[in-house]
Amino acid sequence: MSVSRFAQLNLSRLHPASLYVRSAALLLLTVLALLSVVSFARVTGRVETQQRDAQLINVAGQQRMLSQRIALLGQQLVLSQTSQRQSLREDLSKALNQMAEAHKKLIDVDSSLYPPQTPAQDVRDLYFGASALDGQVRAFLLAGWRLQQAPNRQLTQLNADLVTLQIAAQGSLLPALDVVVTIDGIHVRERLFQLDSVALGSLLLTLVTLGVVGLGLLFPMIRRQEQAVADLEREHNFVQQVMNNMGQGLGITGPDHLYRYVNPAYARMVGRTPESMIGMSSFELIEPAEHNGLMAARAERLAGRASRQNITFRRPDGQSVPTLTVVVPYETGEGVGGIAVITDLSERIRVEQQLRQRDRLYHTVAANFPDGTLMLFDSSLRYTLVDGTGLKSVGLSAELLEGKTPSEVYSPEVAALIEADYRAALLGQVTEREMVREGGIDLIRTLPLRTEPDPASPQSEAASGEVFGGMSITQDITLRRQAEIDLSRAATYTAALLEVSKLAQSEMSLEKVAIDAARVVGKAGDVDWGSLVVKEGDQLRIVAAWDKTEKTQEIDHFAVIMEEGLTRGQGLIWKVMQGQEGLFIDDYCSQSGAHEPFVQFGVRSVAFVPLTTLGEQQFLYVAVRRGERRPWTTEDQALFQAAASSVRINLERQHYLLELEHAALIDSLTGLGNRRAFEQDLARELERRRRSKDPVGVLMVDVDGLKQLNDCEGHERGDALLVTFAGTLSSSLRAEDRVYRLGGDEYAAILVRASSSGCETLMQRVRNAVAKTRVAGFPEVDASAGLAFAEGDDDQGSDLLNLADERMYLEKQEHRRLRTAAAIR
Repeated sequence: MSVSRFAQLNLSRLHPASLYVRSAALLLLTVLALLSVVSFARVTGRVETQQRDAQLINVAGQQRMLSQRIALLGQQLVLSQTSQRQSLREDLSKALNQMAEAHKKLIDVDSSLYPPQTPAQDVRDLYFGASALDGQVRAFLLAGWRLQQAPNRQLTQLNADLVTLQIAAQGSLLPALDVVVTIDGIHVRERLFQLDSVALGSLLLTLVTLGVVGLGLLFPMIRRQEQAVADLEREHNFVQQVMNNMGQGLGITGPDHLYRYVNPAYARMVGRTPESMIGMSSFELIEPAEHNGLMAARAERLAGRASRQNITFRRPDGQSVPTLTVVVPYETGEGVGGIAVITDLSERIRVEQQLRQRDRLYHTVAANFPDGTLMLFDSSLRYTLVDGTGLKSVGLSAELLEGKTPSEVYSPEVAALIEADYRAALLGQVTEREMVREGGIDLIRTLPLRTEPDPASPQSEAASGEVFGGMSITQDITLRRQAEIDLSRAATYTAALLEVSKLAQSEMSLEKVAIDAARVVGKAGDVDWGSLVVKEGDQLRIVAAWDKTEKTQEIDHFAVIMEEGLTRGQGLIWKVMQGQEGLFIDDYCSQSGAHEPFVQFGVRSVAFVPLTTLGEQQFLYVAVRRGERRPWTTEDQALFQAAASSVRINLERQHYLLELEHAALIDSLTGLGNRRAFEQDLARELERRRRSKDPVGVLMVDVDGLKQLNDCEGHERGDALLVTFAGTLSSSLRAEDRVYRLGGDEYAAILVRASSSGCETLMQRVRNAVAKTRVAGFPEVDASAGLAFAEGDDDQGSDLLNLADERMYLEKQEHRRLRTAAAIR
């Protein structure tokens, strides 16, 4: 009979009128109070035990996660660049320290992780029993430390410690760690059930006791119990989350060998859902040929021992899934059950097959390598077999090499490099190195030689074969490297030509285009100094220059020589100017016409490339190589000629644009500036006046009698008058004044630094021009003129023109009146 039921039966017999009943009730209350205290103490002990269980689960779960993190950091350390490896080594060291500290606590039953009265034998069975978990963890940590301290040259995919970490993290270690978490989770469930029972009894006793003594003690105890239950629920949820998110499959069976729990990873592995697998037997999931092995595993479990087997599962779609299955027994109230951790080996088997196939491929390539050298060496680095047609090209032979080590054949520097690669091969690494020798370049590939794997021991660490020696394959790649250099140079030249062609289409100034073109061509063609040179008369002048080094006094001196020292006949450059053909000189110092200052400057190779002739100017590109002799190749010459064509296009285009611009501003009949030029120049003068405050005047002149001359003597005679008057007006005004023909018989002049005080003098100059024109053969000609001056800060060109035009028109009217009066007389 339960305590709560006993309390109910006795409380129902109390009678308030009876002293006996009252005494019995008091005694009963005392007993109930004592039972409540005992129950509360038991709950408190259970809670403390559960807190330790929670801490144990956390540490075990962290150890499992750390094992995966260590394996991942090891992989990243191997695959990362050298600059990133120091940070990865520090992270790996921290993770290893954490895992070692956690393992130290887990194997010590006296540590703070385990509740009191925990059987030491259970802990020893878990870590030192059939699973040998302690040894696995220590081997894992040792491999991690070795990898963390390994030199960079040993950090390859074939590093033995990295392989150990990956196999342990994906194989037996992780399932064994999962078993620890799972067993602790089962303990939490059992203690949760016990605590629920104790809590229920305690709750009933407490309710009865507190109902008699007072409600003041009830609610604190209830809150304590609720908190304990909530803590247990959280721990239960944590265990459930760990099991549901395990990378490996997890299945729990009862004494009847039927699944009671299956995590999602296990269900996905066998192509089912967790719900559909509850109540199933393992015999329904595996290949028939695996049944005997499963029976043996069950026998081990019933004997209280863990088992570890390779089992192949069959999915509903017929696909086979090879696994590593670890089964650990655990005691339930009904009997001995089993916890199975299943690791999918499909990816591991695929990788191993690829490695074996790669090794076979290396052997095949080495055995059939054309025009190369094959060398086999043993663990003492001594050559055991040497063959290949490439031996003759380096002056070696099989007789000279076989039976000797590299240090006995090669120079100390070369032997040190070769032996480093050989030692790496003996550690299972594949290396590749290029070595420059006299007359060529060799590519040397070194790889390990392994024994054939043992098919009967697929789980052994030597499944991929034990390294017993190495093989070195040498190939002459001189022609390949030269082809790559030529291709790179061609690409550089093509890019330079493309950039120069873009410059030729740009709107930049001639100097800017020349500097950029010299820079681009200079860098691509290995030029030390380049310039655009123009010949004007008997002198050469540098338009723009580029030097690949920083500007120095020596460079400035060379530019002065180019600009001032080369008069006609000095240096070979004049021959190029006269012949208009490019000249490429590989050894300038040996030329009879070499200019001595150039020789002193260190000029060794010179290229002269003519560009174009524009009017009186002749353009030339000069490229200089200084120091050691570097002859011009055919590609260099083609680059310069092509670049010269692009620059020539830019020069001619700019010259043509200047001519068009000049033509657009010039009156074709008189050679004076036209109306457009007059308006642009007037705007600039007015802007200048606003800054300098110098006065500016505008003169408007109209030739009288042009129409009559055209009608009577023809337009050619009228054109002659316009040309003559343009010359006489220009010569009559000051040298700084500019004269323009605006159209027809209308002229204008911009009078620089002229004010209204000089009006009479300026009008007299116009009359002098008319007089000179009459003397030149046009006796009937006359002209009307008007003046206006900009003397204020806000004067506009249109206002000046209107005022000067009005005054000119008034004078024209006066001239007509005088002519009419003279005709009447």
